[in-house]
Amino acid sequence: LCIQNLLGSFDETRPQLPGQKYPGLGFSAGVVELLMIICWRLNLAGLINIPEFYHNAVFYSKIFYYLDPLDQAKYLALNRSLGKYPLDKISWAIDWGCVSELGDQQPFTWFVKQQIVPLEKDLKQMYKSKEYRDFVNTRAESFSFVLDESKY
Repeated sequence: LCIQNLLGSFDETRPQLPGQKYPGLGFSAGVVELLMIICWRLNLAGLINIPEFYHNAVFYSKIFYYLDPLDQAKYLALNRSLGKYPLDKISWAIDWGCVSELGDQQPFTWFVKQQIVPLEKDLKQMYKSKEYRDFVNTRAESFSFVLDESKY
């Protein structure tokens, strides 16, 4: 589903991000809300999203969790390690191979993995539990990333 402004243009306030041909309409939250309503009506356990790029994960992570807690930990470590940079720079740097895990000479490859908005009560409780948060936060400490400015 592409929610794009075919007549719009990119500028300093809305820079182009990897994978974008046109600027977004700023309506993805409304679409997700509509899909969540459909899920509730169908009594589904959750809504799955697969962010193709880092910036997509950032936008959706306000309500989505990575299905695998280790992926959630890696995502949080990326945010912690690269948080001083603007979103567009981080996303392009990952896309161009300018980010690596500390101590690794190989470029970090973005992980295209499933995220979920848990809707069913027990599933919600699992992702909001202290055990889940503790596991994710502890594992996030084992990852550290750097952006190579000379490659960027």
